[in-house]
Formats: sequence, structure tokens, C-alpha cells
Amino acid sequence: MSLLISKVDLHLQRPTAVDALIPGGRAQAFGRYELLDTIGRGGCGVVYRAVDLHQGGEVALKVHTTQPGGSGDATNRLRRRFQREAYSLSSVEHENLAQIRGHGSERGLDYLAMELVPGETLEAYVEREGPLGEPALRALLERLARALSAIHARGLVHRDLKPANIVLREGRPADPVLVDFGLAKLVYDRSLTLDGERYGTPAFMAPEQVIGEDASSQTDLFSLGLVACYAASGQCAFPSLDLSALLRARCSRPSQVPAGLSPGLRSALSRLTKIRSSRRTSTANDLLRELAGLPSVGLAELAGR
Repeated sequence: MSLLISKVDLHLQRPTAVDALIPGGRAQAFGRYELLDTIGRGGCGVVYRAVDLHQGGEVALKVHTTQPGGSGDATNRLRRRFQREAYSLSSVEHENLAQIRGHGSERGLDYLAMELVPGETLEAYVEREGPLGEPALRALLERLARALSAIHARGLVHRDLKPANIVLREGRPADPVLVDFGLAKLVYDRSLTLDGERYGTPAFMAPEQVIGEDASSQTDLFSLGLVACYAASGQCAFPSLDLSALLRARCSRPSQVPAGLSPGLRSALSRLTKIRSSRRTSTANDLLRELAGLPSVGLAELAGR
């Protein structure tokens, strides 16, 4: 077993193909970042924990994995979507949005340096601690609504709001930070989405995303409602369905709001998750007003979180 662990450690420490392509290497990536370790990998990028050698402090450095000189419409759109993430984030500042620290392109390789938020994702927290009580749930919902209000005011929609894209700063549900704007877009911009394309995470998609219609601010509000239901229950909507059945259910069956919440909060979540966008809560600010009008609940659960 010790030999296996040693081999795994060596594999994780071995430079990847992306590492070899980065101008400046691990010691001085893009001329200003020292790469410390790998935070995660996805279909379009590698995220490193890095030190900003110019400004000091640690950042999350996301490097696009498309090979320099790559061709093809799909590759170009992926690269432009990555670049749009950088511009989307740089136009908005809010304490519940991960802040951008720098971005650019060198030798055909794109990078984005973001605030490194200390904490774990909402998904990891709920898996470890179980569902949130109502005081913590309300605080989470309010802060995320404020973050969405900030991006919607700039004409942006996130399009991939889910528990894995929400980091709880220092592990506090009352201080969530919305991250990963790789699918963010301007409401009127269809330049990177072909007719009928679906983008998002199926378990938290709005019905209009499933059928390939344009996303709007109400698309994000639907996903926010599903995130809140997940946080309150510990499971996604329609957990027993396979992907195709889930997508059909999303467009035809109302999502169940968890029992045990106060009537006012259940009503708010029900309005967020209406199948028809015309029947949903209209804006994040409307949701904030609705939450402010709910009867107060005890805050003992938030102590020490």
C-alpha cells in the first residue's frame, strides 16, 4: 500500500501537458505566478493554487487547456467563452462574487486569476453536515440573491448556479461566494451559443435551458430555488431519475419544496421554481423584498458557523 501511495504522489507531482505549455513554467507562470498545487481540473481548464509574485498573496489561477494553434469552430467558441468569463467577472464587484485579480493570454494560452476563497463548497458542506436549518438557509439565500442582483444589473446571467459553484467562506453558510462564471453571458449575446444547445448542470437547470431557449435572469432564479431546496433537504430534485427522464421532468413536473420550512419560505421557493418563467419571481430584488418580509427566525444556528 505504501508503494502505491508513493506512486500516486509522484504522479500528482509530475508536470502535466498543460504545465509544460505555460510560459514561465511553474516558477513564474505568465511572468507573475508561482504555481503551488492543483485545485481541480475540468473539461476546459486546470485551476491552480498560486502566488501572485507582483501583488503578493495566493490566487486561484485558471488556465484554459485548449492547445495553442487549435482550430475548429467548437475550439474557438470554448476559448472565447473562457475569455468572456474574465471580462464578465471584471465588470462586477460584490463581496459574494469571487473577485478577479488578473487575466490575459500569452503564446495562445489564456489564464484567469481569481480570489482564492478559503472554505468548502456548499455541496461538500451539505454532504458532510447535512441539510441547513432555516436561519442558515435564509442567510444563504439572501446573500446569493444579492450576488445575482449585482450581475443581473450588468446584463449578465450566470447559467450554471449549483452547490458545487458556491464556496462558503471559512465554512459559513451565511457567507457564500458564487464562483465559476465559465457559462456566464450577456442576456442579448448569442454569439457563443448555437440554436438548441444546452448549457448548465442538468440537476439545477431551468426548463428553458433544457429546451435550448435563451437564458434570462429568471433562469438564474430558478436555479437558485433548486440550490436552496438542495441545501434544505440534502438532495437534488428527482434524485431517482436518469438523465433523460430528469430533463423531461424538469419541463413538466413541479419541483418539490422541502417540508419543515416556514410557510412563507416554502411559498418563496415555490415561486422561484415555477416551470413557466412568467410565473416565477421576477427579479433578485423582488426575492430580497420577499425574504425581508418573512417573520424573523432564531439566529442561534448561525453562531460559530
